[in-house]
Amino acid sequence: MIGRFDLSPEVRASLPDFVLHPGVLDSAFQLFIPLLKQHAQEYEGLAFVPTQVGRIQVAVEHQAAAQY
Repeated sequence: MIGRFDLSPEVRASLPDFVLHPGVLDSAFQLFIPLLKQHAQEYEGLAFVPTQVGRIQVAVEHQAAAQY
């Protein structure tokens, strides 16, 4: 497991309005940060800012918490 995030009651209430909630997507991106540490020296001083996603496959509906 890389990480876990829990959704606030406000975000949970809005889940039916989205196929993929923007807050959930952002939280998932934050879980990549530990994976990037192995390359930290190569990219020292740079920010990780995703600018493009080639493809997203949604396998299950939103849940209140997730582990990756």
